[in-house]
Amino acid sequence: MKIDLDTLPSAELRGLFTALRLDESAEGASTLCMEFTAAPDWLAYMEPIVLMRGGKPLFCGRVTELSSANEAGALRFSAVATNYWYLFEHLPAAVQLSQLKEDAVVESKMLSRRLSNSLKSWQSVAQDIRISVADWTCTQDGETQGAGEVHLDVTSALYGMTPTVSSNRIFSTREIFTMMEEANPDAVFLAQPDGTLRVISIENCPTLDLPIDRLAACSDIAPMRDQDIDGVCVAVTYLGEGGKTYCALWPENVSMDSANIVFFTAEVTQNPSNQVNHMLEQAKGWYRAANTRQWSGSISAYPEDFEESPLGKRVNVTGYGVPEEWTFMQAIVTAVTWDFLAGRVELSLGKTMTPPTLHELEYETSSGSSGGGGGGGGGWGGGYATESETESESETQSVAPERFCGCAENWKSLTEYLELVAKMFDYLDYTFPRWTPPNPETDMTEGNSGEYWN
Repeated sequence: MKIDLDTLPSAELRGLFTALRLDESAEGASTLCMEFTAAPDWLAYMEPIVLMRGGKPLFCGRVTELSSANEAGALRFSAVATNYWYLFEHLPAAVQLSQLKEDAVVESKMLSRRLSNSLKSWQSVAQDIRISVADWTCTQDGETQGAGEVHLDVTSALYGMTPTVSSNRIFSTREIFTMMEEANPDAVFLAQPDGTLRVISIENCPTLDLPIDRLAACSDIAPMRDQDIDGVCVAVTYLGEGGKTYCALWPENVSMDSANIVFFTAEVTQNPSNQVNHMLEQAKGWYRAANTRQWSGSISAYPEDFEESPLGKRVNVTGYGVPEEWTFMQAIVTAVTWDFLAGRVELSLGKTMTPPTLHELEYETSSGSSGGGGGGGGGWGGGYATESETESESETQSVAPERFCGCAENWKSLTEYLELVAKMFDYLDYTFPRWTPPNPETDMTEGNSGEYWN
């Protein structure tokens, strides 16, 4: 069914509907809510619905809810249509099974490894997510597509930080979006009727100036100061040294006394300095995305003042009598409600910046490397280090055989370091050649001076 608002005068619109409201969201599903005094012949569960405005589709979806009521003898019929975001929660089993088989066998990779790779950036997510759908999308003329496809457009998204994933389960498409959104709070989602789901960084969202004399009301507009961030701090407790803690801050000049530092922690038994470094790089990316002042509140306006939806725009309010800070606040619009019978459109402002769970380095347990890699002291990058172990704590030192050069401990440290480098390259899905140090018993030759070389 196609509902064209341009061809329906107000009287005809009120004759067909007792309520017609479109709720758009940049963080989830958009819905079209309809009420009738008499159920039209075309109304049915999963009926495709296209809402046209200004010669273009404003909404496309299918009827997902039907209900009726009798109020003092008056019948009322209601219907809710949802856009294709609905499929992220209700993907058919056949499609999910097909995706699972593909993920499990392609290039003989384990599902968990493949998922970890696909979540490294929005670009890699876009390559792996394409959902074939029927009658959930439409053309620019408003004709539904029997063989449509949902895909991502990430050209306006920034780098996606890797969320933490479990190696013991498969994730739905909606869960992937949720994890990526938590790890990258600067992202908003604009579901286009043609099946293109645009992922846009707030930084790249266009700006829209709204003259105050064209608005019906501005309500509860205020800066979300509770989300202000001065910096991030990563603290890693090294259990192998009796509780020594390695700590690093970003930006480097931020004060530890600030109340607006977001704190991330971890406990490890190996390579604490490298763990701090790894986690801090993620925290830096989240800080850059989240360190933008958000504004809450709502703006009521009139539909005729918008040629296209203001969803995903950064708005300012200009004109005589407005607070000066409103003129440059650039508040992101994350929800828009169109009430077509009342002739109003309401813009909801602001986005919640939830701290993510940082991804930690994983190490294989081996008899020769457990608890090692404690060096580094947290002295890199302007970080701090605090120690909780006592001075009387004993330390075990390796003693080299007398007839060798005494460098066995150095070879051991170098081996552990190169193993760490190899694991980091594994994390980047890159093959790094393993290296084995020379064995003094079999690979070294004694010279005249008692030294040994290859």
